[in-house]
This record gives sequence, structure tokens and C-alpha cells, in this order.
Amino acid sequence: MPREGVGREHPLNDRTQVVFALTFLVVWGIESFIFHFSKGLSGLIWLLATVPAGIISFIVGAYLVRKSESVVFYQKEAKIIDTSLWLG
Repeated sequence: MPREGVGREHPLNDRTQVVFALTFLVVWGIESFIFHFSKGLSGLIWLLATVPAGIISFIVGAYLVRKSESVVFYQKEAKIIDTSLWLG
């Protein structure tokens, strides 16, 4: 590793990583074997993951419906639609 410049490491990099790893293991062990907070939070995490995904899916779906309506129903000249996901 270079000792100077942009690519150099912080002098305490390795010690800091070890401290964070040990802190994680201690907190995980205390939580898993003593407090058991995560059992109550598992339903909340599922909710926090699925609600935003559902909202994004709804918005994308509404956009696609609106876009397809404008192509199918509001074109000024009559022509065959020859582009799609399957026709290329």
C-alpha cells in the first residue's frame, strides 16, 4: 500500500476494523441471548421492506398504464402498433 497520496490507509485502519467487529459480536451476542429485541422487530422489518416496494410497483404500473393509454387511444393517425415487448 502506498504510504502517501490518495490510496494510503489510515494508520488506525486495522485496529478500527477489529474494534467494530468485536463491538458487533458483543452487541449481537447480548441481543441474541439476553434481550431478544429482534423477535419483536421482525414483523416491522418485513413491513418496512414491503411497503416501499409496493408503492414503487404501484407508481411504475400507473406510469405504464398511462403511457399505454396514450399510445393506444390518443394517437391522431390510425396505424398498426408494431412495437412491443414481444414484437421488438
